[in-house]
Amino acid sequence: GAGTGLFMKALSQSVGQQGRVYAVEIAPSFVKHLRTRARVEGLDNVEVVFCSDRNANLPKNSVDRLFICDVYHHFEYPALTMQSLYDAMREGGILVLIDFHREPNNVNPERREWLRGHVRAPLEVFRQEIEQAGFRFKDEVAVEGFLENYLLRFVKPSADQAK
Repeated sequence: GAGTGLFMKALSQSVGQQGRVYAVEIAPSFVKHLRTRARVEGLDNVEVVFCSDRNANLPKNSVDRLFICDVYHHFEYPALTMQSLYDAMREGGILVLIDFHREPNNVNPERREWLRGHVRAPLEVFRQEIEQAGFRFKDEVAVEGFLENYLLRFVKPSADQAK
């Protein structure tokens, strides 16, 4: 869910010229936008990947970090999508998930009602889905200013640890 590319430039800079950023997106119009933006901004280490609702379309064992921000709640086939991401992740890789609380306490009632209707499940369900794909929960990181969101980190265990 790279969307319009909010994090694309920062991620590109953080991995440097020796690294690679895969900006994965399901909407063709955003894929086109992201490719244009990467070219115009000279982000030569960014590869825009058109995905499906079941598969991220990333090469196996190709990523060290996965950043899923405010999009996991849209996954229609989380088991299949997470399996494709698990396969793409190298052993020891870290998955960072930022998403919305389904029913946050610190927002107005109208916003809480909108989130309840928009987010398909609570944090506990999302965590379970990700763990069922093989990832191990690492921690929840408190982020100052997060009222509606949470940040969870997971790790892909080595083959020895996965047993």
